[in-house]
Amino acid sequence: MNELTTLERRAMSGISTPSGKMLIVAADQRNGMKAVMNDAPDGPESVTPEQLYDAKADLVRYLGNAAPAILLDPEVALPGVAEDGTLARETSLVIGMDASGFETVDGLKYTRFVEGMSPRRVRDLGGDVAKMLWYMRPDKQGADSRVADEIRDLVKACADEGLLLIVEILTYRLEGESEADYAAAFPGLVAGAAKLSVECGARSSSCSSPVLPRPAQP
Repeated sequence: MNELTTLERRAMSGISTPSGKMLIVAADQRNGMKAVMNDAPDGPESVTPEQLYDAKADLVRYLGNAAPAILLDPEVALPGVAEDGTLARETSLVIGMDASGFETVDGLKYTRFVEGMSPRRVRDLGGDVAKMLWYMRPDKQGADSRVADEIRDLVKACADEGLLLIVEILTYRLEGESEADYAAAFPGLVAGAAKLSVECGARSSSCSSPVLPRPAQP
């Protein structure tokens, strides 16, 4: 186990309920959020960055401010909602560092950082906590893999900045893998992803953990 430092434990309390469970309104989506705006006059693709910002600001104003924390992106929502007073002082700000989409190399998916993002930049934008998403197939990737190296590097960089990092893991079906085979493998993939993340330095504690494995979305 990689126990939380005092700074990290304070940050963890800010994104958790009084019972110690993380509760974060996720509003860092960009293309995914546009895709559900079906009431746009000319369809989702016509939604402008300004309109997307307005939608995110409303999410902060009417939902996020009622939660312990909200997760926002540094491309559309920030720094605007932090600078214009939309984000309540008592609501912790989690900043997503991952860019939209992914690249595929030898059949495996990899996320990218938003250009210019770093732990220092998260602080500059007013962030209390950083979040980075990685795709992972622990049955194909081990401690010497690219994804493991990336986790280790960012964990260290955030620790040097005194910044809590949420490691979000996204499992997925491989090309040619059937739904049935993926469903059968899924429990082991979740356990393996969490184990590898912790081996790479992701923090954990007895009451909660900033390692978030989840399945790929349809």
